[in-house]
Amino acid sequence: MVMGERPELENDPVGGDWRPVQGLLWASRSSVEPGWWSTVHRQFARTGWWPLFLKGLYDDPPLRPWETDELNPRLIRSRPGDHDPAVLLREWFDAQVPDEDEDDPDFASVLREWPGLAPATLGRAPAGAHAAGGAGGIDPEAHAAEVAELLVDAGQVSRARLGVVRCERSADIPALIGWTGPVNHENDTAKICAVLRSWETRFGVRLLSLGFDTMILSVAAPPADLAAARLLSAEHLAFCADSVGGITELEEYAAELVGSTQWDFWWD
Repeated sequence: MVMGERPELENDPVGGDWRPVQGLLWASRSSVEPGWWSTVHRQFARTGWWPLFLKGLYDDPPLRPWETDELNPRLIRSRPGDHDPAVLLREWFDAQVPDEDEDDPDFASVLREWPGLAPATLGRAPAGAHAAGGAGGIDPEAHAAEVAELLVDAGQVSRARLGVVRCERSADIPALIGWTGPVNHENDTAKICAVLRSWETRFGVRLLSLGFDTMILSVAAPPADLAAARLLSAEHLAFCADSVGGITELEEYAAELVGSTQWDFWWD
């Protein structure tokens, strides 16, 4: 990937104070401030620069991996469009299912077969609601900006840098920049991006933040009932079992997904 010139923004929230990161993206030299993410995001359709909170493994500098040259594009052996997300998720899910002879009573009611993808909710209004007023009518871009600023206000991205990445869609960023957060689970992050693309389409997901091994997504159209959330919880288990807690935690995790407009992932 060729990063090109320093970001040219119509309204630059950091006043041009950007530093290159391994020729893959640009990062602000100072910690994020309120409004920075939204200012860049409003220009994305014209500039092609997507804003991204860059969190470090620890708060104190140097922030890993953004200031320690730990991005590794050579691990990316494919492209997001090369993969069927349903196939990937099923393979990853099957790897989480315990053996049939498992004696632990906690596994007695474990979901042992891949249930299939959760139904799309983007563009669908809840029963009894008009399309413009239900979850399906929410604009994913406007929602992403709202959640991003809430992350700043809540201190969830304190000491993070603001990154900007040239891309067509936020789902492709982990592969574009050689991010290796899920390396112990999957080292070709183009496969991770394939799932993010599917979630973009079905749930209005946008990528807001990456850390050393963490990810935060905004979700414009989350599942509105437990039945749909149960299906989605199986996808999350496959995608990032560490965040779910394991296959025996699916029911509790599913309940948390109902109406949740922010998804957080962490890979051990």
